Amino acid sequence: MKETEIKKIVKETIKELMKAGSLLSTNEIAYREISSTLYAYFYNGRTDYNINIALEKYKNDKYFKIIQLFYDHRYTIEAIAEEYAVEPSTITRNKKRLCLSIHKDLELNKN
Repeated sequence: MKETEIKKIVKETIKELMKAGSLLSTNEIAYREISSTLYAYFYNGRTDYNINIALEKYKNDKYFKIIQLFYDHRYTIEAIAEEYAVEPSTITRNKKRLCLSIHKDLELNKN
């Protein structure tokens, strides 16, 4: 079997596993990790210096309030969408964007 055929089979297998939810992308892993971190951060009284710095960086973002509403005040995506007068998909997309940016900043601070 040629190397190109093997690569094609591997690529298709990975795609099928991801589609089935059996394999997560790097972004999905990071998103889940930062979501857990943010829940803990708000629950424990905002005492993590590195998270404070990361959040401060995004405070002027139009959608920053999503982070506070979702993780601190436990609003649903639908309730946040109503507050912003946008579709829930807009809230989901921007929440994920902000979370991944915050995660990236935290990872950079570790190194």
